[in-house]
Amino acid sequence: MRPVAGQLKDAIKYTVPNPLLIRTLPQATRWYAEIMTWYTCGRHYNAPIVPTEMIKINPESVMSRMTSKTKSVASHSDMVCEVIGGDWDKHVGALSEYDLYNGLVERFENGAAWESTEFYQSRVESIRDGKTKWGCSNADELKTRLSKLDNLYQNIRDNGYATQSEIRQKKLNKPAHYRSNEYLYPEFHEVIVNVDRDGEFILHDGRHRLVIAQILELKEIPVRVKLRHKQWQLIRDKVLSSSSTFSDEYIQHPDITLRER
Repeated sequence: MRPVAGQLKDAIKYTVPNPLLIRTLPQATRWYAEIMTWYTCGRHYNAPIVPTEMIKINPESVMSRMTSKTKSVASHSDMVCEVIGGDWDKHVGALSEYDLYNGLVERFENGAAWESTEFYQSRVESIRDGKTKWGCSNADELKTRLSKLDNLYQNIRDNGYATQSEIRQKKLNKPAHYRSNEYLYPEFHEVIVNVDRDGEFILHDGRHRLVIAQILELKEIPVRVKLRHKQWQLIRDKVLSSSSTFSDEYIQHPDITLRER
């Protein structure tokens, strides 16, 4: 039997007209994220923690680190920002350990056909063994999903990197679109990063777009922050209240917002 939350989601989805859902749910998800962020961490710190706030970073500044192995440290969905202490920021995996990372590099940097990449071969082998891998249960589904990555790469290469809000407002082509995306506030579908105790960025989600941005050597992309290490958040607080040279050390950091300067 499905959980109550899943039953409620289905009840809303199949009884409320879709145009109404698209008009109302995104704003509702924003309000939820703002309230939960304030309750979870925002009320405890002076430096603002805003779940829909976007910052611009150089894709290379993520330093090829990802926290998919430690996502369990978070207590809430990716919509809600959190401040967490401890050693979670020291236990991260290399982005190069993600098999699709190497597939993306082979495909878009080296010009290889998907079928010749190790990623494709390993996925096809798993599918032949009867496993559903990467959401695909047969080779045709795999090729369809990879074609979406081709479209995403070509779209960013030819038209530039657009935010999800820009895509919606201008009704641009959505090369890797999922219908469920329309029910959330657009900022919740951007690349998500975490910030470690020293202010360094760690990838949380959005690996495809981040790697493509790195391959295309883009100078900056918009991202959201999900997790901040407690030590970094205390630095943000100190910058907000300080006019000393301490503030100057961090003034150019993307996560030190204008409101703090």
